[in-house]
Amino acid sequence: MTDTVIDNEAEAAVRTEVRAFLDANWRPGLPRHEWLAAAVDSGWAAPGFPAAWYGRGLGPELARIAQTEFARAGAPGGGQDAYNLWANTVLAFGSDDLKQRFLRRLLMDDVAMCLLYSEPGAGSDLAGIQTTAVRDGDEWTVNGQKVWTSGGREAEFGMLIARTDWDQAKHRASRSSGSPCASPAWRCGRCARPRATHASTRCSSPTPACPTPTASVR
Repeated sequence: MTDTVIDNEAEAAVRTEVRAFLDANWRPGLPRHEWLAAAVDSGWAAPGFPAAWYGRGLGPELARIAQTEFARAGAPGGGQDAYNLWANTVLAFGSDDLKQRFLRRLLMDDVAMCLLYSEPGAGSDLAGIQTTAVRDGDEWTVNGQKVWTSGGREAEFGMLIARTDWDQAKHRASRSSGSPCASPAWRCGRCARPRATHASTRCSSPTPACPTPTASVR
């Protein structure tokens, strides 16, 4: 019973605080970027993140209350600790330098991203990927081809899966990295398929291969 009372008090406190923030800062028609800056910097856009990284250090249940209140008010940008794939990945696996450079920008939706997973001949089976990443000093040299890359033409960075060691089991030898899509080594084209409802984007890295900083690889 005591634990329930404490939980209810904590929930009520979070609900009161986030409502006060929304009442003071949110109004329909507010420029999206201006609003997101306020939400991100307050920690309410991703309340489950640590306070040092644009969050409030809340557990999942309390964080969901904040997300619910954002939805109730019609305010965008809430619940990013639950759904923002890019920010969550950088928080979980990125170096402090990577977090400092990208975490706020990702929460602000200032970085156009795409997934570089699927490949010709492998589809979405990551165990069958053929794209390679070879360590070269402070960089990884990436060679390969990716398909079905939604947003690939517009992306600033892609979340890439590549093989780093052919002597290891397939999944153990795969690594994820943030690859700069603006690199001239990446070439993107349209792949229109007969009777397809839409065209996909094919991104390939021919010679010269695409360099990726080691700080972007995990």
